[in-house]
Amino acid sequence: NGNATFSFSSPFNYIVGQGASSIVTSDFNNDGKIDIATANQFGNNASILINNFPIVTVNSGTICSGSNFTITPSGATFYSYSGGSNVVNPTLSTSYTVTGTNTVGCINSAVSTVTVLPTPTVSVNSGAVCIGNPFSITPSGASSYSYSSGTANVTPTVTTNYTITGGSSNGCSNKVV
Repeated sequence: NGNATFSFSSPFNYIVGQGASSIVTSDFNNDGKIDIATANQFGNNASILINNFPIVTVNSGTICSGSNFTITPSGATFYSYSGGSNVVNPTLSTSYTVTGTNTVGCINSAVSTVTVLPTPTVSVNSGAVCIGNPFSITPSGASSYSYSSGTANVTPTVTTNYTITGGSSNGCSNKVV
């Protein structure tokens, strides 16, 4: 449709020989990137800038809500993150842009997508019983449960707190005491 969006990096100055008289662009090293050569009139030589843009790669992944995700970039020397850090804690599924810079100032970027799955909200009943009487722990809010007592039916002899872990079908879990 003829529409396009462009963004440009800050300029980076490269030193060439004396009296640059002409500029030629080509893929001199056959890496698929455009390189630049200048003829230097007063130095009787040429300067060639091999386009050395870093190939930035990042991981993406899935977390349960409330968890951290660590973005691990590679391919450059220095990195900046649209989330401010490589450790993120999104509340919703989010994409982060990682910008990598190599030692000669060339810049490239990649996108890390973090998918956030809901964590179950687990609730449980509480109550009092006489010593030696049974009590049934009844949790809700998840699809499966595990009990610090090993079972939902307990017979405490002293005041006792039990931890119930509720899991959901997406693999996320939450605890309640």
